[in-house]
Amino acid sequence: MLMAIPIKYLRITDQELWKTVDFAWSKYHRKLELLPSSLSGMNHPPEDREVGGMIAHISKMCWFIKHYQQQFQLPDDIIDEMMVAAFFHDLGELECITFTKRTIITDRKHIKRETILERDDKKAYHHPIYSAGMFEECVKYYKVPQERKDRICSMIKKHMSHWYEDGDIPTTWEEMVFSLADMIVSRNEFRLEEEKDEKDRT
Repeated sequence: MLMAIPIKYLRITDQELWKTVDFAWSKYHRKLELLPSSLSGMNHPPEDREVGGMIAHISKMCWFIKHYQQQFQLPDDIIDEMMVAAFFHDLGELECITFTKRTIITDRKHIKRETILERDDKKAYHHPIYSAGMFEECVKYYKVPQERKDRICSMIKKHMSHWYEDGDIPTTWEEMVFSLADMIVSRNEFRLEEEKDEKDRT
């Protein structure tokens, strides 16, 4: 059964790719909803460095891709692949973070429950590889041609090329645009410019 995925601007026309994202959401959403876009305090708008910030970051990636399609009249099949890559590209952060739940008794009447997030920075450096692996693990249940899977994996693996000096360099225009999108929407000052009819759309 397909779930409603509360990520604004995420639009995928191919049913097998949509099922892949839906499966990943059902598997990871509880932890994903807790993630900020950054645990280092560097990059990303300040409001995205809080709980739910990762989903906000993914939404911004989808917004960029949507407007890129509108501007250049690109076909849905290419945009579908970029949208899927946008959903998965930072999911590997989940492999680098320890979630610890604890209960604090403040007095006899009040109990406070909280979740502590701790990131392994050495592992986080490789999160694009983990992200690609998570995509491969989810997509194997669906009828997606191998060449499409390869293109999506490649975008995910190379999206940090602008941050990592020794990272894989994008070679196709899709990979270059995808990396550019991540660089732009991760800037501290980036804010969405929403059209009036989009403000209440999910």
